[in-house]
Amino acid sequence: MYTFKKIDAYVQLALVVGSLVLLTVNGFRHFYLGYFVIGGWQMLSLLGHAWGSKHLFMGQRRRQYTRVLCLLLVLAVVALASVYGILPFLLLLTVVSPALALWYMAIVFTELKNLQHRQFIQMR
Repeated sequence: MYTFKKIDAYVQLALVVGSLVLLTVNGFRHFYLGYFVIGGWQMLSLLGHAWGSKHLFMGQRRRQYTRVLCLLLVLAVVALASVYGILPFLLLLTVVSPALALWYMAIVFTELKNLQHRQFIQMR
């Protein structure tokens, strides 16, 4: 699982940096591309961690993040039930998504650091 976490962490970092470079070079023309690419990768990562959780300890921060995503999913269902709820929900996602992406990336890097520390201790 260490290899998965390492690949996951550095791919996320590369996607965030690449999205910022694309935003700087092309302006807002491809603004939402970064949202979908980073968000899609992080969803796959979250599912991979959930699937591999029998080998992993699920930390408090990851559980909190998962709860926030579940809350956003419930809000999405409620928003899509009303014609007037769709636009405010999409605007909320536009504001909240970058914070969620950075939060999840911080979780992954913290877990990777803790795993490296645990492996170092076991090597002693």
